[in-house]
Amino acid sequence: MYDVTISGAGPAGALCGSIIAKAGYNVIIFDKAKLPWRKPCGGGVPEHVYSEGLLNYDELKRANIIEKDTKDMYLRSNTGKELIVETPGETVVDRKIFDQYLRDKALDAGAIIQDQKTVIDIVRDDNDYINGVKIKDSSGVKEINSNIVIAADGVGSKIVVKAGLRKKWTQDDYAICSVALIEGYIESEPLSNSMQLFIDDNIAPNSYAWLFPMRDNKANIGVGIWKKSKKRAMDYLMKLTQQPFFKKKIDEKKFKIFWKSSYPIPIQGVKGRTYGDGVMGIGDSMGFVAPIIGEGIFSALLTGKLAAQSAIKALKIGDYSKKILKEYQRNWAKFGLKEGYNFQKMMRDMMVDNIDENFNKLIDWALENEENRKLIGEMFVSGTSLVGNIPSELISKITKELLPRIKSK
Repeated sequence: MYDVTISGAGPAGALCGSIIAKAGYNVIIFDKAKLPWRKPCGGGVPEHVYSEGLLNYDELKRANIIEKDTKDMYLRSNTGKELIVETPGETVVDRKIFDQYLRDKALDAGAIIQDQKTVIDIVRDDNDYINGVKIKDSSGVKEINSNIVIAADGVGSKIVVKAGLRKKWTQDDYAICSVALIEGYIESEPLSNSMQLFIDDNIAPNSYAWLFPMRDNKANIGVGIWKKSKKRAMDYLMKLTQQPFFKKKIDEKKFKIFWKSSYPIPIQGVKGRTYGDGVMGIGDSMGFVAPIIGEGIFSALLTGKLAAQSAIKALKIGDYSKKILKEYQRNWAKFGLKEGYNFQKMMRDMMVDNIDENFNKLIDWALENEENRKLIGEMFVSGTSLVGNIPSELISKITKELLPRIKSK
């Protein structure tokens, strides 16, 4: 019998398990993948991961986890219009190395991590409380009991659906991202330390493509597609590498894709309740991903930390009911995540019907003055729309000035 079972050993599950184990409780973490595993992801870590105390920047730097410290984000439209916004404190990591670093911290704290074990179901006690999971591995199906179960198993989480926290997602609830790590990136000013986004419906339908610099002339490139598409996301990623503007950024003699993969990410914000009797859902499993930019590392770490704190409180008093675990949802709500996601969804849904034309309008508006440029930077980069209450002036100015332009034909 464990105190806590966690399904998923990514950033959310690893940090959550680390905090609970450090408090002296027995934690076991299951992951279906063979670890270490690299999740398809841009690898951008927002500044507020550090400013909110979720991770220690200096510690990651000393451990050589950070691939790049970035200075700004470069946004490019399909017509070649450009906008540059600052990214103070934003870093780029390799998810294989970054995630393993977090798992090692959990192991050091005393958590048990077992890979290649898939959580296929939940277990309930006589009072209908969730008190364990069923796992499947090469030897068959086993039942593992614990006082609390935490779902950190991503977009395809079975736990949160079977626990009744949310419904199974539809195709419109997630995007497909294809990611590649490349060699041969030309580190030349002014974009050598810039995170680069490309909005072009022919390359990334209803979404965007990116290039994030890494060390040693490497880079993380990717493409997201949303809703039905004629091609696979990986086909669009290969199309990105053939674009003239992309070829200018690489040394074709040294260009090489040394890893690539695809993965779904939720993009409709948090749906459902994130807690129940004996259970909590964190990270991607509940939709904690920014709807415009697809950033999920911050919210994965934040919800992992907050769920751990609520689990520790419940374990101390021996009460694992939803009455106690509800504190977890109250705590993440204080960060304004739901309001931020709803605001980003409104902006995205407004733009997506004609994304190329509308993004050009957005850049034109941003370039009119410094205040507008900073507001767009807040929305795409710095996370004001993700952390804390959204400033009323941000909503007011965008609603009164930008949205009417986007709506106009």
